[in-house]
Amino acid sequence: MSRIWLAALFAVGIVGLTLAQDAPKSSDPERKSPLAEKPKSQTIKVEKSALKSEVSLKGSLEASEVAEVLVKPEVWSSFVVLKAVEPGTVVKAGDVLVEFDPEKIDRAIRDMEADQRLADLTLRGAEMDVPLAERATPLDLASAERAFKQAKEDFEKWVNVDKKLSIESTEMGLKSAQSNLDNQKEELKQLEKMYRTKDLTEETEEIILKRQRFQVEQAEHFLKLSKNRRDQALNVDLVRREKEMRDGLERAEIAYKKAMSAIPMGLEQKKLAVEKAKYERGRAKEKFENLRKDRQLFTVKAPADGVVYWGKCVLGSWSSTPTKLLKGGTVAGDDAFMTIIKPGGLIVRAQAEEKDVKSLAVGQPVRISTPAFPDAKFAGVVEKVGTVPVGGGYEVRVKVGQTQLPIIPGMSANMRVLTYEKKDALTLPAAVIQTDEDDDRHYVWKSSADKAEKVYIKVGKRSGSKVEILEGLSLGDEVLPKKPGAEG
Repeated sequence: MSRIWLAALFAVGIVGLTLAQDAPKSSDPERKSPLAEKPKSQTIKVEKSALKSEVSLKGSLEASEVAEVLVKPEVWSSFVVLKAVEPGTVVKAGDVLVEFDPEKIDRAIRDMEADQRLADLTLRGAEMDVPLAERATPLDLASAERAFKQAKEDFEKWVNVDKKLSIESTEMGLKSAQSNLDNQKEELKQLEKMYRTKDLTEETEEIILKRQRFQVEQAEHFLKLSKNRRDQALNVDLVRREKEMRDGLERAEIAYKKAMSAIPMGLEQKKLAVEKAKYERGRAKEKFENLRKDRQLFTVKAPADGVVYWGKCVLGSWSSTPTKLLKGGTVAGDDAFMTIIKPGGLIVRAQAEEKDVKSLAVGQPVRISTPAFPDAKFAGVVEKVGTVPVGGGYEVRVKVGQTQLPIIPGMSANMRVLTYEKKDALTLPAAVIQTDEDDDRHYVWKSSADKAEKVYIKVGKRSGSKVEILEGLSLGDEVLPKKPGAEG
């Protein structure tokens, strides 16, 4: 049976081959097989389509109205926490939020009170000293002048009178000693002569002569002392005395001139000391009053109704140190350590990149979602776009619309800002639009009447792969995807 089938198939093949060889050939030389035809370039039409552009942003939810809680001391610098309300607590205006430990400031107030009393006594003493100094000043000036005048008179008297008298007295002492010696010698001579002529006992003669000879010897010694005293006086004592007198006069003159300046200056210093004491007393009193005011800050009350958050919100980011408000933590003056979120609207604060900020504008609608409720969307509107970069981006603030979602400040948010929307825009695929290298103008290759021409166009917004055509083409115009002859 198989052999019969094989023979039949072979016969059919022979017949088919014979018919093909005998078939007539086409007389049209340009006619080609459909497989060899080259397809024409495909054109793309300008069409109307909906065009929408969006910018994606990430930010965080904030309350549109907040009240920062901080202490603004005048002089006190740090506050130690005794107790503070927990974050999330709902409070009313006037409720106690934080109590600080007052031990150190109370001690400082007591110390300053004692300083105040001492400063008052010091000031009173200085004030009493001024009129006394005013009375003593002319007396002290007169005394200084009188001392100088007396020193000058003493020196002049020494030079003109006392020095000469001292010299004369010294010479006179020497002369007196010489005279006394001469007298004693003459008397001894007369006694010896007299005793030779008179009949006197030998014992009496010897006694008298012996006494007289001693008087001569004593007179010789006194003469020697007188010569020494004269030499000492003329060569040493008088010279030293004159030097001392001259130095004394100079010192008196210096003291006088110094007194003429120093005594009035001392009076002025006392007056200035009083003024300074009054000023310092006023400063101390002011500081004391400010310290007493700061004491009132040790109990902090809520400035408004709302919910308590620890820390403060800076450009959408919460800045807080959890341990700061625990017992024993320290809060610095003028530093917001707590925030009251007031009931009311919410905003989202985000940062836009430089490439996106030019397309953002106030009033643009926004679709918002939050990771806490990923399947829910709520609306918003742009209410502020920053004009300068801050922290690496441009600030964008979005006002959140009404929503039933239990969203709260501090949650993160994802946003899609609708920057442009047109339902009947003329569009082309971005891939068919070319750009001149010389002037950056956009153009396409427009196809019409079996020819292509270069047409410059003005483009608008872009969404995905579509580009809006503003000028240069009309609805239904066809363009080539590439430059003619560039198909490959």
